[in-house]
Amino acid sequence: MIEIMPSSPTESDVVTLKVVKTACHNGDVRLINENPVFTIELKTGICFQPLPTLAESFQIGQLPPGNYTARLVFIEASDPGSNPVFTSSIIESKVFTVSGSQARSIPTLDTISIILLTMTLALTVRKFMGKKAMVSQTR
Repeated sequence: MIEIMPSSPTESDVVTLKVVKTACHNGDVRLINENPVFTIELKTGICFQPLPTLAESFQIGQLPPGNYTARLVFIEASDPGSNPVFTSSIIESKVFTVSGSQARSIPTLDTISIILLTMTLALTVRKFMGKKAMVSQTR
């Protein structure tokens, strides 16, 4: 299974490919970056019971907006001798889209809110100034 993290990436996200697969493998796993295709190659090996589970993550980084493909490929040696012939099989392929990041809007106040805020501030200052004047007169 190939998982794209985050599941709906934007150009400001760091994209990670996670692979979890139960398969005969010898632990040799690598990522090949042929942007826009990212291939995870897994060399197969001799199987023992129980089958081992591969769990690997590959951080790709930030990507520009567009469509991308992640695929998992098994590489098999047909002759394990001194001159092996390697064949590859695409086990899984997943297409994902990186979207443009949305600029966050700056919150603003409408005209009524500004008028109410100004009136509240004016009344608070008047009330504070009135108390200060009364304190000065009583001294």
